Amino acid sequence: GNTDVRALALAADGTLWIGTGDGLFRRGPDGMITAFTLADGLPLNRINTIAVSDDRVFVGTDVGLAVAGSDGVFESLGFADGLPGHRVTRVVVAPDGQVWVHSNDGIAKLL
Repeated sequence: GNTDVRALALAADGTLWIGTGDGLFRRGPDGMITAFTLADGLPLNRINTIAVSDDRVFVGTDVGLAVAGSDGVFESLGFADGLPGHRVTRVVVAPDGQVWVHSNDGIAKLL
């Protein structure tokens, strides 16, 4: 029902990740939709960007980055974890698997 779609990412298995101004949604290859919120570890429900790798999803918000594996449980990362700024505006997974994060105060490579 949320029409404020802000970010999309398609995983290799056909899973579509949808970031909105009001939460994160996963539409599996079977068409089932799952919602993720603060209760699942997101630092904020307003999503700026999404990127996927083979085994993880990266979600950028105005207060940091959330990373989840296939279990759908997110871990929040922020300024204290080495991000150069608090607002994550873009995440890129390079062909070699390196993850780059653009924030309001620079870029960082996740280790």
